[in-house]
Amino acid sequence: CVQLFTSCRSGTSPPASIAVPAATLAGRLPPAAVRDLLEWGPTSSALSQFETVLGQERPIQDLIQAHPSAPLLTDDRPVNEYFLLRLIAGH
Repeated sequence: CVQLFTSCRSGTSPPASIAVPAATLAGRLPPAAVRDLLEWGPTSSALSQFETVLGQERPIQDLIQAHPSAPLLTDDRPVNEYFLLRLIAGH
């Protein structure tokens, strides 16, 4: 399952069905992770931060339509992790 979210600093989108609710995600965070999450805002609690981000879900089709000539992304040949190994091996 792939989900697309815009920045929490952009405009709002209608909420979609999220597999894990914001309250559950916020409740799973240890205190150090909450501090990291909130360091750059825009909200002041883990719950509201997750609600803000999860409220920005967009249909994947929006991204595809905005960039129709972008190449398909596949995970059968990871680019970053194995680029040098493939280059050295001549693949």
